[in-house]
Amino acid sequence: MNKSNDFTVKKATRQDWECVVQWGNKEGWNIGYHDADCMYSVDNDGLFIGWLADQAVAAVSLINHSEQYAIWGNYLVNNEFRGKGYGKAVCKVARSHSGNRDIGSNAMPHMVSNYTRSGLKPIYNIVHYTGKLKKIASENIKEISIVKPHHIDNIIKYDGLFFPTLRQNFLNSWLSFPGHTSYLKTVNGDIYGYGVIRPLPDGFRIGPLVARTPADAEELFNALTSGLPENTKISIFLPEYVHGSFFSFLRKRELFEQYHVVYMHNGSFKMNMPNDMYGIANLDLG
Repeated sequence: MNKSNDFTVKKATRQDWECVVQWGNKEGWNIGYHDADCMYSVDNDGLFIGWLADQAVAAVSLINHSEQYAIWGNYLVNNEFRGKGYGKAVCKVARSHSGNRDIGSNAMPHMVSNYTRSGLKPIYNIVHYTGKLKKIASENIKEISIVKPHHIDNIIKYDGLFFPTLRQNFLNSWLSFPGHTSYLKTVNGDIYGYGVIRPLPDGFRIGPLVARTPADAEELFNALTSGLPENTKISIFLPEYVHGSFFSFLRKRELFEQYHVVYMHNGSFKMNMPNDMYGIANLDLG
């Protein structure tokens, strides 16, 4: 805990964090119903709130996925308290939580220079696509099935090929939260991809979406959206360097680019360039 006059930074409980979810949704981030629950289950010491007396004024998350890697997120300041240094003060306290781990972060373009001063380097852009789903006829793919508990260990290993670290706690939570629907593609016992779709206050979001080829990613996208009606709002955050044909596929489904953020990284731990990562879970967990 860090205290200066009436300003205090504390680790947040899940109940405390609900106000941060409300701030984010007011700013249009459209946060998944269980995103905060998942963060808390992965690292219940990684949520920080700055308090002015008994009022929450600023927040940040720094989630330790493993002993090698952590990720910043949820850098938010209550509107009426901006420009007073509270956000930076919360980050200063939170920083020690990650120890010597490599750190990732997703920055809005206008914040990149600020993040660079803290040691983070821009790696690639992540693009947000969203729109009202256009349904197309698609065949059932026999190799695609609902994820079952006995699949999860192999999914964790597969996912670790394209993420900076193995993330057991995250995937054990994310794949099984109520309302999350997860599909897996296997061919002769080998994983060719997996994907998750979850409900938001406004529509649904797909992520992670990991696949060997654009065709595999398209098949998983079709499976994940097969039960949704025409014109359902869908969104996905995807690295800019995925195969161009997948961007074309999204546009055919009436999803279009809305904005982009910059993935930034600090450290020497191997930073995978995940060509098979067609969609990340969210900006706060990767």
